Parts: sequence; structure tokens; C-alpha cells
Amino acid sequence: MDIEMEDDRLNQVKTEACKFKIKTEVSKLKKKFVYLSEEKQALANRLIDEVAYMGVTIEELQEMVNTDGPVLTTINGNGFVTMIEHPAQKSYNTTIKNYLSSIKQLNELLPDSKTEGVEKAGNALKAFIDKGKK
Repeated sequence: MDIEMEDDRLNQVKTEACKFKIKTEVSKLKKKFVYLSEEKQALANRLIDEVAYMGVTIEELQEMVNTDGPVLTTINGNGFVTMIEHPAQKSYNTTIKNYLSSIKQLNELLPDSKTEGVEKAGNALKAFIDKGKK
């Protein structure tokens, strides 16, 4: 019974640490997407949540594969020793593809800094000139 309680406590601590990492990652990413339009902001927030979760998951999967190795030795139903790809390796491969795709989508939401900077400066100059004409 004591071992089960210890495992439950360890899992709870791990879960809390993951939640903290995800929240930290979300706040870092949201700072980069503050100046988006409302409609882009809604999409960005959803993607940010997913990217943060996937990033933390990727770290955990990497740790599992680094600890156990990418290949596991098991005994199949017939009693033969076989080697299989670590399940965490498969999950890692899938998750990293989705992560990179989501990062790309987030990056595409960011305004082109050169174009937007010139446009803002042009608008400010036009407003200044128009103000002087009145």
C-alpha cells in the first residue's frame, strides 16, 4: 500500500510539473502574438495551447527514449525474444511532425515585420501630414 501511495504522489508531482511547464511555455509564446488582429489572435491562442502541450510531451518522450533506448527487447506470445521500436519513439515521431506543423502555422500568423513596420510608419506620417493641413 505504501508503494502505491508513493507512486500516486510521484505521478501527481509529475503532472503538476508538466502543467507548470505548459503554462510557462504558453505565456512565453503569447507574448510574441500580442499584436495580432482579434480573429488571428483566437486562432493563435488555440495553436499556442497545442504547441505548448506538444513541446512538453516531446520532452517527456525524449527522456523515455534516452533512458530506455529506441529499441526494446520483449518476449512475444510464443516465447521468442524480439526487438521492437520503443512506443515512445513512435509517439515522438508523430508528435514532432505535428509540433513542427503547428509552429509553422503560428509563424505564418505573425505579420511580416518589414512590411508592417513600413506600413505603420507610412500611416503615422500620413496622419501627421493630414493633421498639419487642417
